[in-house]
Amino acid sequence: MTIEEKVTEVINGFVGSNGTNIKMTPDQLFALVTEAYPINRNSFLPADYCYNRTNEGINFEKHVHLFERTEDGEYLILGEDYTYSGPVYCRKRGETEDSICGVWTNGAFKVNDSTEEITDLRVIDLLNGIRTALKAIPVTVNSFENTIEVKFQELLICGAEVGEEVYKIYNASPEWANKTSYQCNKANDGTWYYYLDSIDECIGEVQRLVMFEAQKKPYTEGNHTSELYQMLSAEVFENAYAHFIEQADKNTETKKAQGPKAPFGFSKKPEYDGAHLETHYGQGAASAAPYMNWWVVSIYYLPYEGKIVMGIEEDRYPHLKQMQIKPLRYDQIGNKKINVAVFYSAPKTYLNYKDLYEKFIDVCEEVMRLGLE
Repeated sequence: MTIEEKVTEVINGFVGSNGTNIKMTPDQLFALVTEAYPINRNSFLPADYCYNRTNEGINFEKHVHLFERTEDGEYLILGEDYTYSGPVYCRKRGETEDSICGVWTNGAFKVNDSTEEITDLRVIDLLNGIRTALKAIPVTVNSFENTIEVKFQELLICGAEVGEEVYKIYNASPEWANKTSYQCNKANDGTWYYYLDSIDECIGEVQRLVMFEAQKKPYTEGNHTSELYQMLSAEVFENAYAHFIEQADKNTETKKAQGPKAPFGFSKKPEYDGAHLETHYGQGAASAAPYMNWWVVSIYYLPYEGKIVMGIEEDRYPHLKQMQIKPLRYDQIGNKKINVAVFYSAPKTYLNYKDLYEKFIDVCEEVMRLGLE
């Protein structure tokens, strides 16, 4: 077998068992392949197997395609013959910026497609991404030309415009302009607008902006947006998290599993009894992976690695594969011998409380939507 055939066999087998929504780093992909076939590290370059990128020296149309390279430099595992849609980027030797050399449409590749068709695909991707991100909020999301609008009834909350190289968010309020980490510009009508480089940034920022505006009147009069946001504020979440980390660090030093339950939790919901945020530090001895959780959604602390991981144990939640929010990867946490679907991971010292909190709420709401069997 050639190296390309070996790689293709391993990746197709992985997709057959795990689906098409798992990302890995180049090192993780190499480890996955070499579990089955020992090969030289330089013989397998994930970038050569991408749907959305090509390099000089690669016959793109004849080469097998298995991955989508994402903005963070990782690779989304899709497998062979995936019905991919989107532009293909290339960079010739000596160039410093990418250019579009073709486009996929439902698995069919065409060279040098028009800028208009590329923009149409980006608008569709942005529309679907924003609709998924805002599914728990009573708003409507529609597109016209190259713009996506988010409305509450007939009231425009914000818009996102697809440009040739950037994404523009507009109609932001003065309060949000002071809150967001992006540089905003003031429009003639008193609203604010700003630009982002990637679709993922745009989707995330629209979600945060709408969540922020949705807490205000008239959006909340007679309509609740996110019940979990109301039950567990960001401040209470951070306080509970800080207590959890403090006790876990003490237990690591003393080697004992001491510590009370976290004094913060969700209010009970009629359809889900006992919906409380709880902490677990081990049984007798301090756990190598203490965690606090709401039902099946857990935030693990790995004190010896200095890492925070949020996820769902694969065998604890039957609807895991049905979730619209897909895990970054599957890992074994601490001494657990089962896989954990990881939705967030970061070193403790570089943790962003806001990102962790919002991802925790999003995943919990997905669990509520699908049920808690």
